[in-house]
Amino acid sequence: MDNYDTQYIFNQHPLEGGLYQYGSQMMTGEIHAGYYMSPTSSELETLSAPYFTRTPTPYQSESPSHTDEDNTEKILVSISTSFHPGADGHPPNPDLTFSSSDSVLFYVHSHIIRAASKSAFESALNAPRSNSKYEDSIISVSEPSVTLNVILHMLYGKSCAQHSPSFEILLTALRHMPRHGIDPKIHITTGTPLFDLLLSFAPLFPLELYTAASQFDLYEVAASTSSHLLSFSLSSITDEMAEQMGAIYLKRLMCLHINRFQALKRGLLTPPHPHPPTEACGFVEQKKLTRAWALVSAYLVWDARLDLSTHNLQTALNPLTEQLNCPLCLKSLKDRTRDVVVQWVSVKRTI
Repeated sequence: MDNYDTQYIFNQHPLEGGLYQYGSQMMTGEIHAGYYMSPTSSELETLSAPYFTRTPTPYQSESPSHTDEDNTEKILVSISTSFHPGADGHPPNPDLTFSSSDSVLFYVHSHIIRAASKSAFESALNAPRSNSKYEDSIISVSEPSVTLNVILHMLYGKSCAQHSPSFEILLTALRHMPRHGIDPKIHITTGTPLFDLLLSFAPLFPLELYTAASQFDLYEVAASTSSHLLSFSLSSITDEMAEQMGAIYLKRLMCLHINRFQALKRGLLTPPHPHPPTEACGFVEQKKLTRAWALVSAYLVWDARLDLSTHNLQTALNPLTEQLNCPLCLKSLKDRTRDVVVQWVSVKRTI
């Protein structure tokens, strides 16, 4: 076991990121079982002249500074404003403390983490902690605070939206969950806070979100995102993207595009039904409507947009009524247009 002595002296300096800032005295830390065991939370509570300031989380603490007066090293301890002793909405007395890679402390409850996932942070939770000497020791986690913050909020069943994590941070947290024994498929389901937060980025990053959801078999996320990929050209999918999606989800996306394209063609293929010839409108006059319908249909199919709205579909077909003087032809055209719109609405928009 390696021992080290570090002198912790805290001055009240305002932080831009907004964390708790504690003062401490000379303490001794240890390294045990591969985890960094720094001063315990109970030791922090017994420090003289305790104080703290609150600011947004997470934040990377400033680097230590030195003074010319006493040449004493000053270290700022940053504590999450969502996971700290006495945090609103959390049970009292957290029994586990994580330190992120950027030295932000997270005070959590082992029973909540174990209840959410028995394998979450298993290597850390299985460290020798039966000895009271290590019970409140700080465990180092190889995640930056912004990523660890997302993961812990998910395990607690709470939303981290108030911290405004970027889409890149959410994806990083999603991809790093298996490192800590967490299966995203179990925790990211319809109605959960992280599910809703991920889908809020679907209009902006549909392909990236669909690919990430495919990697972890998050079907609900992938299905909800797929509707935003209807205008996406499948030919632009690279080999790397296809490999990340996997065969199953790539096939589902391709089938979605093919099925909607075929449904659009089927609906437009059939022209308005002809009516019995009359003195004013015979077979020749009705052929004009059939040719006009075929021209509009060819245009829609050639420039087919799989996210074509019913309004745009009607807008493309309605001008045909301006060329008709026969009330029977006009009724037949309106009936056929209505049928096409109804059929198009009924076509599935998601995988």
